[in-house]
Amino acid sequence: MSNFWDTELFVNEIGVSDTKRIVIKHVTKGKNKYVDVRQQFKSGNEWKYGKGIAIPYDVALGVGESIVESIAKAERLEEKVFEEV
Repeated sequence: MSNFWDTELFVNEIGVSDTKRIVIKHVTKGKNKYVDVRQQFKSGNEWKYGKGIAIPYDVALGVGESIVESIAKAERLEEKVFEEV
C-alpha cells in the first residue's frame, strides 16, 4: 500500500479475528486527503492488504456519523422485533 499513497499516517487497527483486521489511516495523494479503511489478511506470517475504501477527508465525518446512526437504528429495530415475539 505504501507505494500508492504519497503519505500515510496510521490511526487505528481493529482486530476481527486471528487472521483478519481492519486498518484505518489518514492518507494523501497529491493535494487530496482521505481516510483509508482497509482489511488486512494474515497469510503465513505476513499481513496483506485486501479490499477497502478511501473516503474523501471532507466527507469522512459524515460517513462515520452515518455508520453510527445505522448501527443505532439496527439495534432499535432488533429490540422492537424481540419485544413483539
